[in-house]
Amino acid sequence: MGLRETLADIKKESARQIPEEAKEVMRRAIRQLADSGQVDKALGPGDEVPAFELESLDGEGVRADELLSRAPLILQFYRGHW
Repeated sequence: MGLRETLADIKKESARQIPEEAKEVMRRAIRQLADSGQVDKALGPGDEVPAFELESLDGEGVRADELLSRAPLILQFYRGHW
């Protein structure tokens, strides 16, 4: 199974488990984000990633260009608790 199918399965299972009131909070946050215009500025598949460095769990600096030199890069951001 490829990444796209795996993510679709995770999304489907998550939707089944998330309480309806939490889903409404998430839908409202998504609408606010879309209304803010930030979605139009987001990178899409195949877009060039700007140079950046983040801190790893070990406190070490990790550069995007260094990771990209080894393999494709997927970034996932956690908003925090809902």
